[in-house]
Amino acid sequence: MLVTGFLPWWTVRYAYSDASGSGHLTESASAWGISTAWTCALLLTAAVTAVWAWLRAKQRRAPRWGLAVSLLCAAVSVLLIALVRGAPLNGTQEMSMSWVDSSSSEDSFAHSWMIRDRLFTYDDPDLMVGIGWGWWAGLIAILLCAAVILRAGRSRHPGL
Repeated sequence: MLVTGFLPWWTVRYAYSDASGSGHLTESASAWGISTAWTCALLLTAAVTAVWAWLRAKQRRAPRWGLAVSLLCAAVSVLLIALVRGAPLNGTQEMSMSWVDSSSSEDSFAHSWMIRDRLFTYDDPDLMVGIGWGWWAGLIAILLCAAVILRAGRSRHPGL
């Protein structure tokens, strides 16, 4: 589940045109590098899953409070991921972009939309900024961990 944090959770796709031609480029950032809330959600889920597995290995049946706390933590993780998907940037908001010193102007432009914990979504044919496919993989991984915890909480066998 922690591996999903290295996938492209945030993407910037933009049009370019230069001497070699034109097209679209996509830059991405991982959950670890772009959002504190997403990082906390992944770490919380990993910790809860590890504690739950330890409780199940130590005892034949984990206490009910352990199940309740584990599912509550999984719900908090899902909320953290779902609520921090970036705010839409509209014409009335003021946006200041910080340019990154880089060897290519494309990297500077893309990274100016990837400011940690300042995620703005934008959708235009020449510029699309928002969550990437890694976000969905992370959400599914967290939900699968919650499902395993729930299934193990109802089972009388220590394995599941």
